[in-house]
Amino acid sequence: MTNDYHYIKLKQNKNISQLLFSSKFKLLIDYDDYNKQILFSSISNYGTIINTTNVSIKNCYSEKEFIKRNIRQYDRLESTSSIIITFNSSSFIDYHHKDKLNYPLRLSVRFRTLGRISNGVLLSLTYKTITSIIPFIIIEHTNGKIEITILELDQRNALSNVTTVQCGKNVNNDNWHKLQFEIDLNGIFKIIIDDDIRTSQIPTYVITNWNLNALLVGDTRRLTTDIFQPFIGYMSDLIFNNEYLFTSLTTRKQRIQSSFHYSSQHIIVGYRIAFFNLITIETQTSLIVFSERENQNKNHGKLDIYFLFRSYVPDGIILYRYAQGLNEYFAIGLRAGILTLFMDFGFGKRQIVSDESKKLTDGKWHEVRITKIGTD
Repeated sequence: MTNDYHYIKLKQNKNISQLLFSSKFKLLIDYDDYNKQILFSSISNYGTIINTTNVSIKNCYSEKEFIKRNIRQYDRLESTSSIIITFNSSSFIDYHHKDKLNYPLRLSVRFRTLGRISNGVLLSLTYKTITSIIPFIIIEHTNGKIEITILELDQRNALSNVTTVQCGKNVNNDNWHKLQFEIDLNGIFKIIIDDDIRTSQIPTYVITNWNLNALLVGDTRRLTTDIFQPFIGYMSDLIFNNEYLFTSLTTRKQRIQSSFHYSSQHIIVGYRIAFFNLITIETQTSLIVFSERENQNKNHGKLDIYFLFRSYVPDGIILYRYAQGLNEYFAIGLRAGILTLFMDFGFGKRQIVSDESKKLTDGKWHEVRITKIGTD
């Protein structure tokens, strides 16, 4: 401040008074012993009080400030005062904008993983129609890192990769992390994980062809591609273009004032233990059979299986698949605590075993993915 004089305006009804003070001295604002007056005083360099002005509290009032619904300043460091959403293997929230999204696009969210079991897509910016959902921006948790994938429709109208950027910060440490993403019409985008910042740029024609109008949070298996897994874990403080989206989940629909329509499935508002679609096999004779008709099998020759399991016994079959009429089979099981694949695809019997030094009968959850493409 300078040595000039400054003014504090005191407004009482329609009359305006002015209180004069000098920044040469410190300003002290206090109240009297009876709590009926506010005292404005200057303190000299020697600590003495000079030029005191009294204002009765009858002349003071609280001015109401009108704040747009769902708008909050983002400065939280902890999650205790936030709306926390627990996402399971089939949870999702689908936010469909009432118009197409305007640039620059800015979003932020706080999240917490459950280790490798949380590998999957947190958020995807999409073009949504009545019959399809096409993802163009995928923000994914994979092997402890956050990765963003930019997609476009090629000349064959198929999704193709434009670029992929991975942040270097490890997020598998049982802590809350803050993710921020921003992209403008020039194709410049930035992703921030806590204090780790990555920037890149894509061609502007990619953006103009997107027509983004929706934000999908959680389960991604409804997308037109099956290469992405759903996120399992916790999210909080989802803010998109200054709108606090999770507020609508705890507000009556009649009172929601938002630029988005939304639908949701299997979400849990609150901090809960994330669960999965669980099946318990309790006896040696327990089984589940999925019948697959040969003439309706459009994916013959392709195999893509993903599941989680835990076991307390060292031997047993987990999954068995038999192609009727082709004399082919495929089985996954435990032998002496080691995961083993038994198969015959018409070229003779084969076995593939996992790491023999690691026993999987410890009662902990283990993640398995088996992929076969072609006939080999």
